[in-house]
Amino acid sequence: MINDQVTLHPFILYFRDVNSKLRSHSLCALSNYLEHNTSVVHVFQTYVVKYIKHNLPKVEKLVYFSDGSGSQYKNKKNFVNICHHQKDFALKAEWHFFASCHGKNACDGVGGTTKRELSKVSLQRTTTHQILNIDQIYSFCKEKLRGITYFLVKEEEIKETH
Repeated sequence: MINDQVTLHPFILYFRDVNSKLRSHSLCALSNYLEHNTSVVHVFQTYVVKYIKHNLPKVEKLVYFSDGSGSQYKNKKNFVNICHHQKDFALKAEWHFFASCHGKNACDGVGGTTKRELSKVSLQRTTTHQILNIDQIYSFCKEKLRGITYFLVKEEEIKETH
C-alpha cells in the first residue's frame, strides 16, 4: 500500500473583534500538489480570502507576513500578485517579510500540530485503517482537530488555475 504525500500550508489570521480585542484563528491548506511556488500560494490565498470575507465581512485590507522564501514569497511573481491583489480579491493588501531562516512563528505550530496528530493517530490504528491519502487526511483534520480550519485544495484545481 502506497501513501500519498501532502503539502501543508499554515496561516494565522489576526484580527480585532467588535470590542477591539486582538484575536487569532488558525487556518491550514492541505493539498496533494507538492510544488511550493508562488502560483500555489496564490490558490491557497483564494481560500483564505474567501474565509475572511465570509467570517469578517468588514475587513478592508490584509497585511501579510511571511518568511523570505524565494520560491514562494520573495520573488517577482509574488510582487505582481500583490500589485493585483485589489483586483483579484477586492481587498487592499501589503506584504512584509521576516528574515529568512530566522526562527519560528505561530504558523509553524499549526503545521506541527497537524503533522503530530496525524502521525500519532496513524501509529495507533491497525494496518487496515491507516490515513494514506489527501481525502483521509482532510477528513481526519476537519473532524478531529479543533481550533484549526482546514481547506482541501486538490492538485487538479491548482493545475487548472495555473
